[in-house]
Amino acid sequence: MRRKESRRGFTLIELLVVISITTGMVTQVIPAAQKAREAAAKMKCQNNLKQLAIAAHNYESVHHWFPPNVPELMKAANLSETGEIDGMKVLIPSTPSTGIVPAYTFTIDPVAPGVTGSETAYVTLTPGGGTTAVFKPTPGATQGREQMLQAVRAAGAIHVADLLSLPPSAADRQWLLDRFAESANSPAVLQNAFNALKGSDGKVSFRSMIDAKGRLLIGTDNGVYSGADYILERAMVGINGESKETLPGMTLAEIDGKAPGDVAPLGFPMLRSLTQTFLHDPAALQSQLNLLAQAEAAAKRGDVGGVKDALKNYNTQTDKLSELPLPLISPAGKHTLNAWIGDERYVYVFLGTYN
Repeated sequence: MRRKESRRGFTLIELLVVISITTGMVTQVIPAAQKAREAAAKMKCQNNLKQLAIAAHNYESVHHWFPPNVPELMKAANLSETGEIDGMKVLIPSTPSTGIVPAYTFTIDPVAPGVTGSETAYVTLTPGGGTTAVFKPTPGATQGREQMLQAVRAAGAIHVADLLSLPPSAADRQWLLDRFAESANSPAVLQNAFNALKGSDGKVSFRSMIDAKGRLLIGTDNGVYSGADYILERAMVGINGESKETLPGMTLAEIDGKAPGDVAPLGFPMLRSLTQTFLHDPAALQSQLNLLAQAEAAAKRGDVGGVKDALKNYNTQTDKLSELPLPLISPAGKHTLNAWIGDERYVYVFLGTYN
């Protein structure tokens, strides 16, 4: 029976558990938490614009004009004079009044579109208490969300690749790779991640993930190692006045796999995301994406040989890109991509996503 403990003091089962939690966290839990975060941002924005509108109307009734700038408007509402609140930012056009009947307008935009929110509030006030507000998708929100989630996936994938390489013996590393391949796309991954990351209320939120970082620690000869900090930094939690404490939580049933950016841990969407993160040369990136497209097309046909050949060529090309005099991929990028494609067992996992 294969031994399950390495000379460094951690067991292979412990490694596998942390790998499972991390994988579920970056591919399923964080996308779902982000969806809830954006919905909560709109609700907070609605409350803030009501407070701002009331303050602006009160200001106008006293001064006979609306607040001339953001600091004056925010001060009137007893909010931060920077205009930043709950991850959003208040902006006033340079000319607040137009036409015969004055119309005072301001917007409340996500500071980081697609991250701290995905909709902008366009607010118009008229003397005497008139208020209208319209929400529209914030330009760049879709791209901003995907860029953030790509960074999260990459951070998690780097962490997992490092963990997969920790066992000192080749036999133990292979055992870990095999178990990862068997379990990565199973419902147990989400269940493990949820159980490890949930808070005292039984829900998972960005706040509970921050509190649960200690459960993703691995002790090595070089000290305690965790990828959780790096992963959560990429999610930009708490930037620009966003309250970590009020970010909403979710039950397991609410993590339904339908959130934007939710991907199977071992699958072609995840591989494309990692490739786009680690490769920035346009020609090299397109070449690798073409190989992934070939592998995916072969998987849809059930062509095992075609998948193997395309992924083998992908790995070979990744190695070549890292060996150029001016490498087009970093050592961490190469290490992570190679680990994420893995060995021949992974081919059948990729094929299974279409069965």
